[in-house]
Amino acid sequence: MDKLNIVAHGHQNLARIGNRDTVAIAACITKDDGTPVSGLTKSDFKVRGLLTGNVHIGTSIPLFVDLEQSDPLLAGYYDVFVKTTDNNVWVGGKYVFAVIVKSNALKAQGRTIAVLEILKSSDL
Repeated sequence: MDKLNIVAHGHQNLARIGNRDTVAIAACITKDDGTPVSGLTKSDFKVRGLLTGNVHIGTSIPLFVDLEQSDPLLAGYYDVFVKTTDNNVWVGGKYVFAVIVKSNALKAQGRTIAVLEILKSSDL
């Protein structure tokens, strides 16, 4: 398989201490030569919690946005909204997520880390 280069950053988005709402991960996907990777789908992405303040290992992706669809200059950029699939609620602190992208259609894959912090409402 060919290598995909991935840069990803997290943002708490709707998640707050005590709820189960989504966090957002923005990802930029390129080939080794810097060419943006277009046309990826939600099923090409997997996100798993790693070093978390609480046990949020299982995740689902209820919302996925290919930003190229609204602006051709954003080819290769994706917003991935992640929700915990267990019964835990978010607690304050830093969260580290593994972001894995594997496209069978492109015969390519890559992985990276995204970090975000769940802030208290008073910190927003």
